[in-house]
Amino acid sequence: MSTNCRIQRSIWRSTNGSPWGRGLEIRCLGPLPPIESAVRQIVKAAAPGYEVSHASSMELLRDNQISQERLLAFLSLLFGALGTTLALVGTR
Repeated sequence: MSTNCRIQRSIWRSTNGSPWGRGLEIRCLGPLPPIESAVRQIVKAAAPGYEVSHASSMELLRDNQISQERLLAFLSLLFGALGTTLALVGTR
């Protein structure tokens, strides 16, 4: 299996109490599990004090973001319809 990967380091300000967060963003063509295990082995060999705490595919991240936006859109529609119904009932 051959994969085409692009690796980018990212550093961000953490919101969970630790002063800094560090990330490794790897974009590859191919399934996530074999790439994830290879990255975990490389990180363990190169920096024994560090570990990969979380790995996720871009599809999963995208789908989670879209599902939150869909829920917000549905709730906005629901409250808008409820407000319109109450306004129509109140004018009679």
